Amino acid sequence: MVFKKGNKPWNKEKTKKQLEQHYKNGWGGVKKGNIPWNKGLKGEEYKKHYKPGDIGKTNRGKHLSKETKQKMSISRTGKKRTDETKRKIAEAKIGSKNPFYGKHHTEEHKKRLSELYSGENSFSWRGGISFEPYPKEFNRQIKKYIFNRDEGICQACNKIIDNGYATHHIDYNKENNNPYNLILLCNTCHGKTGADREYWQNLFLEKLKH
Repeated sequence: MVFKKGNKPWNKEKTKKQLEQHYKNGWGGVKKGNIPWNKGLKGEEYKKHYKPGDIGKTNRGKHLSKETKQKMSISRTGKKRTDETKRKIAEAKIGSKNPFYGKHHTEEHKKRLSELYSGENSFSWRGGISFEPYPKEFNRQIKKYIFNRDEGICQACNKIIDNGYATHHIDYNKENNNPYNLILLCNTCHGKTGADREYWQNLFLEKLKH
């Protein structure tokens, strides 16, 4: 069924009483207790009710492969929402059930959370390898080369970098300073790469292929 833009929903101007009556009778006037047409049908009997080629067209119950998910992620990255869409999202959030929406932690509470989830208690803790020094090969020259190669654009959010940036090691190995293992990120996106490392690694490797 195709719904055209501008069409009004069937329940747009229904009164509460009319809606209660509708649900009481069942969807589309089908009364409660009626047996569905396809109950008990299996195999060839079930297929008789469909035209040749109809069966198997739906994706319901299927799972997308990691490769397909990565392609979808790359195709959607950098797409901007219209002002109208942003307004609708903002209005929906105002009426959301999130009890913390619009509230902010106090500075004291932020400090307490920082102490509670820092160091070995952090979800991204890897035995303190972030404190290890970078080799001499990872210098200003290689960082400038990566910045120019990626045209000053963050390879995660596709935005032009106008403040600080990071030259990220795709395999998270500080010793591997091959240009094909380095990619340009803004500081915000670089902070996100500490978690779900396999996802980011696959995403950036796919980016470099293109």
